[in-house]
Amino acid sequence: MAMSVRRTARRLPASRLATAIAIAALALSLLPEIGATAARSPSIASIRYIYHGLTVQPPHAGPRPGRVRQSLFASYYLQTLAQQKASLTFADRTVLHMNQRTDVVLKSPHLTVLKSGEVEELDAPGTNHEIQTDA
Repeated sequence: MAMSVRRTARRLPASRLATAIAIAALALSLLPEIGATAARSPSIASIRYIYHGLTVQPPHAGPRPGRVRQSLFASYYLQTLAQQKASLTFADRTVLHMNQRTDVVLKSPHLTVLKSGEVEELDAPGTNHEIQTDA
């Protein structure tokens, strides 16, 4: 027995339509506020290159594949698996190379926590970037 679904368009009364338009206009007016909030927390690093993969996990979100030139923020968790490598550039031009099987957390523009694995840091002259280990 086949069932079919029939959809019919309904017209909104003028008062509901006006309310919907007002809500949409209010939402659009708030967009600069949302952008200003994002501007208050600038990116602390970006991904320079990825070799065979990099997992990026923002706080309170699920893991996702990283992309070259992707902006990274405080509390981001980064992971390379077997045969994967990646490199990051911080705002002060410090470079951090991640070897395979490496887990790091970006705490601030000047502090990276190494959970496991190997990293190599190339400090730009006059900068101060620390790598903290769990040990």
